Amino acid sequence: MALVATNYVITTARAGVQPIWVTQVIAAHPVGALVIAEDSVQGEGKFVYLPGCASTVIGSLVTFDSQGATGATALASTSTPNNALAVAMSANVAGQYGWYQTVGFNPNVVGVATCAANARTYLSATAGSLTTTSTASCGIEGAAVEAAVSGGYAGVQLGNPASNGNS
Repeated sequence: MALVATNYVITTARAGVQPIWVTQVIAAHPVGALVIAEDSVQGEGKFVYLPGCASTVIGSLVTFDSQGATGATALASTSTPNNALAVAMSANVAGQYGWYQTVGFNPNVVGVATCAANARTYLSATAGSLTTTSTASCGIEGAAVEAAVSGGYAGVQLGNPASNGNS
């Protein structure tokens, strides 16, 4: 499937909210801020506000520091196991800030061609993408592929995903 347009509207009461699909050079919210947003097709989702990282595209799977104030992000890959994960909602590159989805259905998760529906998920050697092909010590909990990869994107149900270091 090609990139699917989403129209998440933030429902969390917060003044001056940066829209979910927008990336900015100046942080509009504290790093780590959480909001709930709703899309008429995809349903409700939970999002975290983080700094961008190099080479991010819409749907990139990133790791982030969920405990620190910096919220440091990096494209997820087999070289970054054992981290909290989120999906980029914009092309939020280094030096910018934007929203990343952690809960809910996302139709635009970057996946490798072999990504199949209803299979266990793993970090891919391709930075920023997931796979359903077993990768040693790079299993993902909290991410279920519901729609197989087509056009480079998979439909994934997120539930606070994290790479767990298991195969």
